[in-house]
Amino acid sequence: MSETVEGVNATRMALLETRERVRLAENGHDLLKEKMDALIMELYNFIENTRTIQDEVNALLKTAYNNLLLAQLDQGITDLQGIADSAPARLSLNATTRSIMGVQIPNLAIEFQESETPFYSLINTRPQLDSAITSFAEALGSIMNYAENLAAITRIASEIGSTKRRVNALNHVVIPHLKATASYINNTLQEQERDNFSRLKHIKRALSEKKGK
Repeated sequence: MSETVEGVNATRMALLETRERVRLAENGHDLLKEKMDALIMELYNFIENTRTIQDEVNALLKTAYNNLLLAQLDQGITDLQGIADSAPARLSLNATTRSIMGVQIPNLAIEFQESETPFYSLINTRPQLDSAITSFAEALGSIMNYAENLAAITRIASEIGSTKRRVNALNHVVIPHLKATASYINNTLQEQERDNFSRLKHIKRALSEKKGK
């Protein structure tokens, strides 16, 4: 006899429903596995981009600080501090999101408000100050890209972990349990058919013996 599975009715309908659940679970497993593989590829791409952007940020900041140092040597730190204090707020940050395989990835964009004239005197300052301001503006844009990529890496890695747990649960728990249930129902139905067949043979033989008397 098959081992009894608690809460399972061994019927034809239950067998069909369980086999359908096995099919759906296997399809779900395959889709989640494909999603996980695609996310891993996206993760590697973001990691490579982040390394490139980090090198870019370092180079831009190095140039910006070198120009600032030269401007400081010419202007003096007091004058530069006064210029910095008078700088107007001319930038804003726009944050949106985009979806990659269902993962919401941030999009960060800096908008600079252009001005027809600079906020400092071109006559009383050196070109190094212009170069420093330009370099810092470029670096700020790259820093936003760097932060965007770091956030993407964190979110994609988290989704990969979550998807992997679901894939493992389907592969090692859900699907084996459903298959075992389907096997139990099928074996039970076959045993019932054999019992019914034996019972019918017994009844037929008893009727034949009764007629022969």
